[in-house]
Amino acid sequence: MVNSGVVSVPLLSPSLIIAALVVVALGANQIHNIIIGEKYYIAGRPLEVLQWAPEVRSLALETGSTTLMARKPHLAHYAGLEPVAYPQRVPGYLDFLDFAFNHQVDLIAVGSMERKVRGKTFILDFLDKAEGVSLGAVLDGLNVYYFDRSHGLAAASLDSTLRDLQGKLALAEGRPHEPGAAYERFSAGFDLASAYMTMAQWQDALNQFEYCANIINNNPGTVEMGDHDYLKVSMAFCYLNLDKPTLGLVLLGENLAELSPQSDAYLTGLRHFVLGRLYYELQRRDPARRHLRLAYDAYQEANHQKGMAEAQIYLREMTGSK
Repeated sequence: MVNSGVVSVPLLSPSLIIAALVVVALGANQIHNIIIGEKYYIAGRPLEVLQWAPEVRSLALETGSTTLMARKPHLAHYAGLEPVAYPQRVPGYLDFLDFAFNHQVDLIAVGSMERKVRGKTFILDFLDKAEGVSLGAVLDGLNVYYFDRSHGLAAASLDSTLRDLQGKLALAEGRPHEPGAAYERFSAGFDLASAYMTMAQWQDALNQFEYCANIINNNPGTVEMGDHDYLKVSMAFCYLNLDKPTLGLVLLGENLAELSPQSDAYLTGLRHFVLGRLYYELQRRDPARRHLRLAYDAYQEANHQKGMAEAQIYLREMTGSK
């Protein structure tokens, strides 16, 4: 029998062919899903993260930090840090810092994403008022705070400060007839009100500021007009955070009509920032935009990086950029 040289290849059964095609299709579908998922992840990642990450990493190396608390984990991932999620709702000032302490947080990110968390997000502007908390980095649209936990729980240090200031005010009130007594009471009351603001206790702060205003009204010449205006701005900020922006606007006036001219760049930025925030809460976007831009420019002139960053955050929410 002659061998023709043709090799006979056994044919695969139809069922095996179908099974192989199914496996290939499933594999292709899985790869497609992975690609789509990766595209979705990249699209959902703020582009600023890649710009922020090297600066945050540098701050972490400088401070020996290993954890970063933010609303999303992206920044911690790209900065080589362990992510810690924000609480579902921002509680009061002290509770927020104690949450950070108990979760061993080293760095705290504050940007537009963090301000969308429910609760008292206005306290995020005052984190560096607590002992052990400092503003570590001011980036384009993001503030990063360094939390030195060696100082212990924030509540204890702030409560101690509050007791000291209350004692100072009581001492001043006990000497009403001494020379300079009115100014001493004003100064002690203002310091106490500022401490309440630090703790985001806005009604207590407002009460103390009103106490200071009464001293001024009953003792003309106690303080200069600039201090009187600063008192108004502080009271307006309390009204803002008590969800009473209309009362704050009455204090400052449309376009700051109730305040005297100000030459100091930082104080100019502050009054425009507060007024811009009041307009923002009242849904008056055009004047809000205008005064927040004026605040940004004044803060820039004063080289106040934190103020610039805070003004820019609200401008971005309204316009997408400064």
